[in-house]
Amino acid sequence: MVMMENGFSPDDVTMVSATSACGSLGDLSLAFQLHKCAMPMKPNVVIWGCLMGACEKFGNVKMGEWVSKHLVELEPENDGVFVVLSNIYAKHKPDCSARNEVYEIKSLYTVLLCQMLNQQNENIEEPKDYGNEIKGKMEEFEYELSKIVGLEELKLELRKWAKGLLMDEKRRAMGINLGRRKAPHMVFLGNPGTGKTTVARILGKLLHCVGVLSSDKVTEVQRSNLVGEYVGQTAVKTRKKIEEAKGGLLFVDEAYRLAPQQRAGQYTDFGKEALEEIMSVLEDDNLVVIFAGYSEPMKRVFSTNEGFCRRVTYFFQFGDFSCNDLAEMLLLKMNKQDEKSRLFGFKLHPSCTCDVVRGVIEKNSTKKLRNNMNGGLVDHMLNNARENLDCRLSFNSIGDELMTITLHDLEAGLQLLAHREKKYENGFKGKMEELEYELSKIVGLEELKLQLRKWGKGLLLDEKRRAMGIKLGHRKAPHMAFLGNPGTGKTTVARILGKLLHSVGVLSSDKVIEVQRSDLVGEYIGQTGPKTRKMIEEAKGGVLFVDEAYRLAPRQRAGDCIDFGVEALEEIMSILEDGDLVVIFAGYTEPMKRVFSSNEGFCRRVTHFFEFDDFSCHDLAEMLMIKMNKQDEKSRLFGFKFHPSCTLDVVRGLIEKNSSEKLRKKMNGGLVDHMLNNARENLDSRLDFDSIGDQLLTITLNDLEAGLKLLAKRAKVE
Repeated sequence: MVMMENGFSPDDVTMVSATSACGSLGDLSLAFQLHKCAMPMKPNVVIWGCLMGACEKFGNVKMGEWVSKHLVELEPENDGVFVVLSNIYAKHKPDCSARNEVYEIKSLYTVLLCQMLNQQNENIEEPKDYGNEIKGKMEEFEYELSKIVGLEELKLELRKWAKGLLMDEKRRAMGINLGRRKAPHMVFLGNPGTGKTTVARILGKLLHCVGVLSSDKVTEVQRSNLVGEYVGQTAVKTRKKIEEAKGGLLFVDEAYRLAPQQRAGQYTDFGKEALEEIMSVLEDDNLVVIFAGYSEPMKRVFSTNEGFCRRVTYFFQFGDFSCNDLAEMLLLKMNKQDEKSRLFGFKLHPSCTCDVVRGVIEKNSTKKLRNNMNGGLVDHMLNNARENLDCRLSFNSIGDELMTITLHDLEAGLQLLAHREKKYENGFKGKMEELEYELSKIVGLEELKLQLRKWGKGLLLDEKRRAMGIKLGHRKAPHMAFLGNPGTGKTTVARILGKLLHSVGVLSSDKVIEVQRSDLVGEYIGQTGPKTRKMIEEAKGGVLFVDEAYRLAPRQRAGDCIDFGVEALEEIMSILEDGDLVVIFAGYTEPMKRVFSSNEGFCRRVTHFFEFDDFSCHDLAEMLMIKMNKQDEKSRLFGFKFHPSCTLDVVRGLIEKNSSEKLRKKMNGGLVDHMLNNARENLDSRLDFDSIGDQLLTITLNDLEAGLKLLAKRAKVE
């Protein structure tokens, strides 16, 4: 030190040795003084490096930051200094996210160095080091991906895609013309909870930093944010969301719900309109769209629009998480809770290692449950575990006991989740079996029953999705139209659907209120509104079944006075947007068209149309046999029975021979009731008062034939 102050010039080796010795002994102050004395001679990277090593060893964070700055000035391309600085932070500044802070300091030092070089060389234009800049962006992307558990195949695909994007960015920065840059629209395929939204946010940041997008915002939408309730409203809602997302990324979750599977009798869906609106802006700049959803249903989206696969060029598959992935995710969540979390401040017992937790998950959950929930399983499991902890603690518990979740809590939490899943599964299966049983009691109508099964299953699956925490948007009441001739089972089916809608929570009761024109329309001006509202109020919570609804919209003739039926219809239409009431409009197919056209909002609000076919002779014969075998005490035929000669085929032939097709279509199931009542009257007519035993209660084939002939004769007269 004295020699240097007097102008002596020892060689670099001596200075390195002296600085290193002082640093190793922990005397950072003396090492720093030696270094300062060396500065007037020439900057020496090795000396700076010795000083940096001493900072790492003895945890001097502040001096380490200062030294790293000067090392960057000496060797701008040397990234080793940031590795050492990262180690200093990791060891001696545990409360920080070491890697993030180092990236921030690296960026700051790079800016300072550029400023210094510009000041020294004002007239020299320095070439920009695009390689390091692009490399830094790739490292940032890698860091973000490293925070995602599992999905290794997907991450490999994303790395390739990102590197290609960044290499193109470098080519453009170096003045290479690559043509017009197209927005990289994508499809994310996979089950819920596999990280699709998380990856979308990461890609939003990357696309912004390379200049594809002007911001890194991600606007998340689903069907309910895009599809309107009225004609013309969908396009407006969708364009509003597109405008909101401009400059960033539009993430369309459960995109397959914009292209629903059309069922026979179902009205045209507005989802396709929303999809077409989005497709129309895919050629625009400054917007990237990601369509996300289950793999199989998403195929409907691809086929709905012929230009889809031409405009959307990137497809990424999100695999399901393994038990090990879920265990790792659980431990990470517990170690990085924010203040808004219900688990903030809680910790896992030391026995909850990754391997042990993996075993608990594998043992206490089915693959089906894991694939259905993925990351959602971890959230539910932890919340249930905390509830289990609360249940087993007493009010005298103190210290760590209050905040420590044990292996037993985790196991109990997962078992509860699995139990609920099984309960839902069995519950929904039971409800479907109940629907099947009720439908099996209806004779004929096979096409209708097929439609109802599909509709009922869709309703139950949506209920299951909601029970599992999947957001589906606002649930709308499924108003319907039943089209067909009298006696085709419309009222019976309405009662079955009332039970189903109640069991899945759409309605608060299973009551079915049957009304027709006389129950709704008044005789005087001002009377119809109150009458209709009274019936609506009575039906609230259940099903309002409007029979012969076409009579509310009669065909107007010249000279006719204004009919009050339209007023009743408008009263009913006005409450179709309300919850806890389902309205079924029933009537002949042709006259019901007047109802559809009399109110422009009818086909928008009434979305399910079911056609009830006429019964065949075989159906009517089967119905007749069932009615005789299942008479209740209130029936006029209770206690009566058929003669053994009245087989199904014989009765079918009798009906076919003694009734016209017109009569059968006009009456359908009603023909059976009238035929049986007439048959009993014929039995009474032919018996005398001396008859005894089975004679008194046995309806013969002759009775049935006489009963049907009498019915046909009366119909002919009418």
